[in-house]
Amino acid sequence: MIKKLMYLFMLLPLTACSGQAMIVSDDFIVHAFKVGKADSLLISHQGEYVLIDTGEEDDGEKILRHLQSNNINKLKALVITHYDKDHVGGADSLVNALDIEHVFVPNYESDSKQTREFLQAIDNKQLVLEKITGISELTVGEVKGEMYPTMQTMEGDNDHSLVISLRHGDTGFLFAGDIEAPRIAELLMDTAIRMPHTFLKVPHHGRFNEQTTAFIEAVRPMYALITSSDKNPEHDETVAALEAVNAHIFTTRKGDIEFHSDGEEITVRED
Repeated sequence: MIKKLMYLFMLLPLTACSGQAMIVSDDFIVHAFKVGKADSLLISHQGEYVLIDTGEEDDGEKILRHLQSNNINKLKALVITHYDKDHVGGADSLVNALDIEHVFVPNYESDSKQTREFLQAIDNKQLVLEKITGISELTVGEVKGEMYPTMQTMEGDNDHSLVISLRHGDTGFLFAGDIEAPRIAELLMDTAIRMPHTFLKVPHHGRFNEQTTAFIEAVRPMYALITSSDKNPEHDETVAALEAVNAHIFTTRKGDIEFHSDGEEITVRED
């Protein structure tokens, strides 16, 4: 069974759904949106914001309302981990409405409807699409990290996912997109990335494959986030692997979730 923990913040939090103004915090914050079996995460530090993925097509307006209600009109970066419709679907409406400094994407092509709409919005705004072809730096506020693309030809969209590692003090955050067994195997062999992280965005909405257990054992997260839904739940085997390393598991089924890091510890708030 998935364990649910609630924590009280000692600092004023970034408000999830209250409509209040966003509070600039020294905390590094990950805000995970409830968008079903889809990904959209807003990360922030010291008044800078990076959005990782945009859910499905209908989710763009919800994400935009949240940003605008918190007076966020500018993104340091928009990162599309890969071109599946549940990651790029809402991107066009967000690109049309926001001031975006950087747009990072993986280095492969897609002709899906949602990708075409996203690319058209990029063209309309005259933004530069920055394709990640090697390990590349990503910063938000004073938090620095890296984006890791696949270094070989992969089949399908999922294994082209950009993997993102960010570290704030003693805490590490790993966002694993939708990577499946071939890409996980590649990642486990990559000496450029330190695998243990305090937080893991579990790959592919918690689906289990032959590399899942090895990956979780390498990362050994204290906190695990699964973007799943009642209709499309995570696999029991993935939950068991996370429980085996004593991870506290959270899902986006019931509402948005925030993870705050003060550089030493992570605190969590659920709607």
